[in-house]
Amino acid sequence: MEVPAPHFEDRKTPLHGNGIPDAGTLNAFRSCLRQICFVAGALTTSISMAEPATGANLPRADAILEEVVVTATRSERIIRTNPYSVGFLDREQLTTNTEDQLADILSALPGLSVSDAGQAGQKRVLIRGEEARRMALLVDSQEFMDHREVGVPLLVDPNRIQRIEIVRGPASVLYGPKALAGVVNVITDRDVTHPFVADLSLTLNEATDGHNVSGQFYGELRNQTTWNIGAFDNEHGLRETPNGPVENTAYASAGANAGIGRAGQAHAWRIAYEQFRSEADVFVEPEVRFSPPFRDFAIDIPRRDRQKLRADYSFSPTGLAIESIALDVYHQVSDREFNTFTMMTLAPGLNLDTSILTSSDLVTDGINLHTNWNVSDTSSLVAGVQGTRDEVNQVRLRTALTNGVQSSREQISDTARLATAAAYLQADLEASEQLTITAGARSYRVTSKQLHTDGVRRDDVRDNHTIASVAAIYSLPGGHVVRAT
Repeated sequence: MEVPAPHFEDRKTPLHGNGIPDAGTLNAFRSCLRQICFVAGALTTSISMAEPATGANLPRADAILEEVVVTATRSERIIRTNPYSVGFLDREQLTTNTEDQLADILSALPGLSVSDAGQAGQKRVLIRGEEARRMALLVDSQEFMDHREVGVPLLVDPNRIQRIEIVRGPASVLYGPKALAGVVNVITDRDVTHPFVADLSLTLNEATDGHNVSGQFYGELRNQTTWNIGAFDNEHGLRETPNGPVENTAYASAGANAGIGRAGQAHAWRIAYEQFRSEADVFVEPEVRFSPPFRDFAIDIPRRDRQKLRADYSFSPTGLAIESIALDVYHQVSDREFNTFTMMTLAPGLNLDTSILTSSDLVTDGINLHTNWNVSDTSSLVAGVQGTRDEVNQVRLRTALTNGVQSSREQISDTARLATAAAYLQADLEASEQLTITAGARSYRVTSKQLHTDGVRRDDVRDNHTIASVAAIYSLPGGHVVRAT
């Protein structure tokens, strides 16, 4: 993979690449959208005035405690009796939220905060202050794999989301090593009982002269077969402030999704595809960007894309100790371009300008077999096996100019593979009417291999480990509970 040589005078990638409309098209489009939104806004205002204020439309406290969640224990369980600290956002709450990024929606929940590292369009979530790479992001209970050190960007169209469940605290027994801080499970599956349903969303942002447009369509065919198809397009320019526009704050994203499935009394299956494309400027604080010996320092992310194809099957027998069996497989490709540009004055009359252009693609194949068992009236069991195979290809081009003349040029390509196999087991035991104990363990084997490099050769690595966890919940008089993990 050949990376083109950089041009320092034109180092920023236009935000209208990757199939995103050009400026002329967008200006005409936005003019039309503003007229539509003016009418829609008037209608929305008249409806809202007829309804009493509901305090951000949050459910009542008692209703929240009775809400059923599945992420924390991989089984249906109400929040009141859940041994882990959990939270959720339902469709009603998500519908009233106008944020264009998932991270901003989640930041309103206790224990969650947002980090963007200067990347306005590629924000990440921190749980209880832990680094973003210590959080497991699930889409429809399946992990979004990304091994890059800054953590997983939340590349999901918010308008597709039907529900979000959050686990605050370690959940590595069920979800692997990335779940040290917790889990965010984004659920896009929707129960459809009509032949055709359309969800259309349009938002304009005056501060960025930007727009968010989304259309999601659903339907039910014969024999309980459901389908969905959708697309979205977001683009935001430089953020305007009272002091003028802020440099390097523009971002854009676009994508599409489609799926078909069937849910019967005992069997259910689904096949789905999704694509997400994004690009972003990166804001660097002036005290860093222009700190001597730097004359300038810039970062550019012209591509941060992913594609995923998945298939799911579940079986729920009757009259057996095993309550359900679920199998899912997927193939995912994640592409990234990450560029840095450094301009330094090393001494009077001696300038060194360096660019590092990095292009990488991560291909992941995964499988997960999950079972739920009803052992007795007071105990249940969750057991499963999981495997992933990651292969990354990366090309890095470093070019240096001394006083405007190329002084060095180095290109390094690397290919590596990471294979992970794991088995997990977790049991729930009602020790008494007041006390429930949850205990589990996960054993995994990881193998990494460097397949090719133009740089330093590294040895193969193999690792085997077993982790365990214990949690308990005790019910006190008055409806209070105490949790310990």
